[in-house]
Amino acid sequence: GRMFAGGGPPPPKENKVKALIPPAPYLLKSQTYASPDGKFWIDAWVCMIPALDKAKTGGEDAYYLSDDHRVISVADGVGGWRSVGVDPSKYSRGLMAGLKKAFEKEDKSPSSMISPLTILKYAYKQVKDVLGSSTVVIGVLNGTRMSTLNLGDSGFIYMRGQHIIHRTKPQQANFNAPYQLGPDSHFKPEDGDQQIIDVKSGDMVVMGSDGLFDNLWDHEISTIIEKTGDLQQNNPALAIANTAFITSQTNYTPKLTPFAHERRNKIIGGPVWHGGKPDDITVLVWRYRTTPVEPAPTSKL
Repeated sequence: GRMFAGGGPPPPKENKVKALIPPAPYLLKSQTYASPDGKFWIDAWVCMIPALDKAKTGGEDAYYLSDDHRVISVADGVGGWRSVGVDPSKYSRGLMAGLKKAFEKEDKSPSSMISPLTILKYAYKQVKDVLGSSTVVIGVLNGTRMSTLNLGDSGFIYMRGQHIIHRTKPQQANFNAPYQLGPDSHFKPEDGDQQIIDVKSGDMVVMGSDGLFDNLWDHEISTIIEKTGDLQQNNPALAIANTAFITSQTNYTPKLTPFAHERRNKIIGGPVWHGGKPDDITVLVWRYRTTPVEPAPTSKL
């Protein structure tokens, strides 16, 4: 949940792990889209592991993956709404349903240009009467360019081989209170950060809610992908989400998690946070290629 106040006793120093074995994912997907002209393929893998207290309902994250894998998006309903009796998943899921509707209205010919802002504005209007709020990140493939929009602290890293060549910057109004869309929020779709990235064969996007990026550093994510080996056989989103989940359940990690690091920098005084942050974890991995199957990356031993 967001918008909580710091404080409380410092966590124990020993490594207390509440759940070493990740639960079965709430959702797991692995599929490839082949372009009708046989020129490119887009692989997509999705894994959702809700926080343990929300396992039954599926949590408050939502995602959208268009049938042609041209549009990818993750939304994270702001948990603070629970304290006033509002289900935060209604807004994030509604926003993603609106995005699907918006994309279905667009011209989808290969040469069409679809703006993430245009489809987000449409989706935002669809949920104008839904109580709640959500962060959102969107990627749209236009030819060989990806147009992206990020509002709040979900986000993505963009990888070429083992190198991260781009990443979103979290937008925070203040610590743990991200930019968010909603009927009561003053942020609008236009406040999202927009970028355009040139796409090459083999490029990968790892998109996720802050449940991913609060618990794993970028280099940890790229290492997991490297170790996953043959992505046709093994789902990288599952491997990433499982690792993020285990970290989220750990009270004490030898080195600071991204969340602990951020909290230490923003909250002066008070106990140092030593572990991960329990939260819903959504991971969407996307890969574009112009060869039928990319050879598995070789691990350097």
